[in-house]
Amino acid sequence: MSDVKELIKQRGHIKARVTLFEKYLKPLLECKEISLVQQSFKIQEQSDNNSKNLPTLSPAATAATDSEVPSSSASVSMTAISTNQSLLSTALVKVTSNGKTCILRALLDCGSQSSFVTVRALRETGSQHFDSDYHSVSGIGSSVFNVTKHCYLDIGSLNSSLVMRVKCFVLPHITDRLPNVAVNVQHLDIPCHVQLADPKFFEPSDIDLLLGADVFWDLLESSRINLGPQGPILQETKLGWIVAGPTAIHSNNKNQHTSLGALGDSFYEYLLKAWILSDNEDVQAREMFDEAMQAALDKMLRTSPSGLAYLAEVKYGRIFEEKMDHLSCFAGGMFALASTTMSNSLSERYMDVARKLTHTCHESYDRSETKLGPEAFRFSGAVEARAMKSNEKMYLLRPETFESYFIMWRLTKDQKYRDWGLGGGSGTH
Repeated sequence: MSDVKELIKQRGHIKARVTLFEKYLKPLLECKEISLVQQSFKIQEQSDNNSKNLPTLSPAATAATDSEVPSSSASVSMTAISTNQSLLSTALVKVTSNGKTCILRALLDCGSQSSFVTVRALRETGSQHFDSDYHSVSGIGSSVFNVTKHCYLDIGSLNSSLVMRVKCFVLPHITDRLPNVAVNVQHLDIPCHVQLADPKFFEPSDIDLLLGADVFWDLLESSRINLGPQGPILQETKLGWIVAGPTAIHSNNKNQHTSLGALGDSFYEYLLKAWILSDNEDVQAREMFDEAMQAALDKMLRTSPSGLAYLAEVKYGRIFEEKMDHLSCFAGGMFALASTTMSNSLSERYMDVARKLTHTCHESYDRSETKLGPEAFRFSGAVEARAMKSNEKMYLLRPETFESYFIMWRLTKDQKYRDWGLGGGSGTH
């Protein structure tokens, strides 16, 4: 055992640590701002005898299925990445229905000739929805999903007496959180007299509503303020002043790709195990582990609509793929070990994440037709914890999920982990 400890200390030489830090950990901790350029989509109304072109829908970075809004099985994802951050116009609006008032965050988009609301926001307002004629939304590559519901919302301004009724089509999801990453606005020098339509336009937040060209131009006022060369503009509207345009903030991590899956998984695990095998003497390894995992949980941990937790992949400073590799399934056991070997401010969260990730990896087995875990599994609309691409639909006898079962059972004595381990490979029989 002493020889092993000495070997670990030798391998943990500070120069080697710095090299690994630069390659795997530093990019995750220094995610820079980027912009997401959404593509336009066309929505078409279809009937038995004719089809009628309806206006462009933009942006729709992803589309999911929902029990109230039937759609095709394929999600629509059409995005292009740029290394600078551009702000899109957002505003807070109030929606009143049946005496109840809700504050929703709207995206103002003149590239869409129709307006849209998410299923979640519609439920929050309590507004009634109606069946629509069959519509399909199509984008680049002929990706299509269906829209079958619409509603009428009484939308009011927080900064004026404006109230307008808007017809909105109902979608499970409109776009990713905007902006994609937090923007430093200290340099913008926004005049103090300006009443912003979205006071926290610079913080990533969900989009509940898209106000298209059917109302966009009616909202505009005449005043505009330019915030400097290569900077955004302030545009006065009946909802308040909106901020839109480039921020002149650039990212140096153009090739950054961070994952707890292939090519990076063992590094994080070995930081923790180096500390454990050193009888807790290798403090630097533990500190690097905690720093890396706090960043991973903040930037990569996601929860599906049904509540499954997973570790997505980050590229260019943003969530790149809603996908988790089987190789990442060691993380359940890793977080459990981290929770029980040191008591700190992260311990409780580590164990909670350990349980949730192990459960998700179990679901990837249970939801496959063969009951064998896929090489990778995705989360897209109604598809959760399932392989979607041909190169993911394979089983390579990987041990990571069973490692987590074993560690979770040893640390919690919860019988379900033994049961999962004994039954998890039933597809091999």
